[in-house]
Amino acid sequence: HHTQYNCGYEFSKDKRYAESEVVLREIGDPHVQGPANTFIYAVVLYNLNRCPEAMELIQEAYKVVEVKQRTDQGPRAEKLNRAHSNLKIAESYCIDDFAEKGKVVWEAVQIDKTNGFAIQQAQGMMEQFNKMQEVMKHQQMMMQGGSMNRF
Repeated sequence: HHTQYNCGYEFSKDKRYAESEVVLREIGDPHVQGPANTFIYAVVLYNLNRCPEAMELIQEAYKVVEVKQRTDQGPRAEKLNRAHSNLKIAESYCIDDFAEKGKVVWEAVQIDKTNGFAIQQAQGMMEQFNKMQEVMKHQQMMMQGGSMNRF
């Protein structure tokens, strides 16, 4: 399974998503190898425009994480937090509403505050938000200036 994961991951890095999906399909189920593999498989499904399937797997992976968190402790529990956080990021990819997407990304960071990937995604969203605010501010100024010129 580890070799399959590595192969699928490399395909996905090269944007060879169809090939990655075939390789990861068997281990993408959170019951096979755990929820960590589900994350990369869900991202591949997202890139193949198959969000409904990705979301279904992510929801199932959340259940696996919840069950495992009741029994796992120490480093294994930390790995579960990372997997949970990464799953939140994968979930956010399939959310169109910017505010809802931001909420899910924020949850990912809160679940694992050491997850550099989640932090990077949150920072990217903040940059997008700031750009959106600048555009809206500019549009308001243009509208105000345009209405003043009429008088």
